[in-house]
Amino acid sequence: MKKLIALLMILTLSLSCTGAMAEAAPQQAYSAHFTLSFDEDMLYSLLEMEKTEENAADMEMILPLLRNLGGKVIASEEGGEMSLTLNGASLCTLGVYYDEEKMTMLSDLFPNYALTMPRQQMPEISEEELMAVITPQINSIVSGMKNRITGTENGAYEFEGVTFDTKVTIEIPASECVMAVADVMQALLTNETVIKLLTSMGEADMLNEALKEIEDAKAAPTDDLTGGLIIREYTQTGTQNQYFDIHLQGAEVVLALQGGLVEGKVYLQLLAGEDVFLNQEQMIKAAKQYSGDAVLIRCVATPGASQYDMDLQMDLYAGTYLGMHVKAANNRMMGYMVNVSFSLVPGGDPLMNLSALIRTLPDGQFALKGTLTPTETISLDPATVDTASEEYQTALYNLGNDIGSFGLNTLLANAAMAMPEEVSALITYLMAPPETTESYTFDGVTD
Repeated sequence: MKKLIALLMILTLSLSCTGAMAEAAPQQAYSAHFTLSFDEDMLYSLLEMEKTEENAADMEMILPLLRNLGGKVIASEEGGEMSLTLNGASLCTLGVYYDEEKMTMLSDLFPNYALTMPRQQMPEISEEELMAVITPQINSIVSGMKNRITGTENGAYEFEGVTFDTKVTIEIPASECVMAVADVMQALLTNETVIKLLTSMGEADMLNEALKEIEDAKAAPTDDLTGGLIIREYTQTGTQNQYFDIHLQGAEVVLALQGGLVEGKVYLQLLAGEDVFLNQEQMIKAAKQYSGDAVLIRCVATPGASQYDMDLQMDLYAGTYLGMHVKAANNRMMGYMVNVSFSLVPGGDPLMNLSALIRTLPDGQFALKGTLTPTETISLDPATVDTASEEYQTALYNLGNDIGSFGLNTLLANAAMAMPEEVSALITYLMAPPETTESYTFDGVTD
């Protein structure tokens, strides 16, 4: 089953990318500046350090630097460059550049070397071919859903602050869900266009294994399967407001997906776990008490004629809470603005906040590509790495020396120029000899 899931992910990404490429307008260049900030209490917790006077001295050396970290990213269809900054000054830069044949990586951390890797040529699929693959499967699913409508009810159903007046319910037992998914996937993976795509990507073996898993699933008895799929669709008469609730209960996971278009806002929420929870609060409580695994993804987008706002929340409960919250806005006058915060413990303050401003800019803004002139190129072609020669091993050894000799010195020198007092204090602190009152004797010498 894992191979089938992996294959589906590859296929979905490939089809979506080829479809998007067919419709995409000529790409522009983008510039993003971001800053980071760290919460002191969360750092103590993350590093498993107690708030003592001794540890406070260590933290005083680190926090000023962490609170002045930031970066800059420049990206276009020709590649991208990312710089890590301290107090607004560049510490180091990594660049990745593309042409039709290869990808090249440059950095001032290894200024004498260029790393290259051949680009995998994706097979071209026209929009007509793409739709010919997807449309029959969508029609099959829609037709099957319509045939399983168990009832339509009028009433008052409230979601996201709006009352809906009609509910349509579709119920499908788990055994029928398995067979329906297997039939759809079998039809998809035996399509000539899909076979051509996956074969050209070197996934022929995975394709055959996935088809074998589908055959095994169809042949296995399904009488002992419990749960199933319940879909509820809500509408509001006289408006475009729609809302849906999909609940899938299987042997190992319970999944709930809700969303819709309500008062001009797009809502989507995914809730998955190992048990049945009536709501998010129950899931969080159970995850904290019993270390159960659960995932919540929620997104609310407000589209507009010239801008949009989006709130994205992703939470993972697996003994320890891991949360990420994103707020993004796109305004034609201001550009893209993004705020991200991370949390790593239940109920804690964010460990890190990331704020970014993304703008469009003219092409030709790369700085590193034009200034570095590496003297040697190292190929990272997987076909040659596996049978790497002694010459290749020597090149990697020299690359490591380049990082140690030039890269780290560049990093430290740039940091010292950006925040001289703080970096000097940190280096002095780190290089101070350890304090000890004990003496040791070796070969007649005491220290």
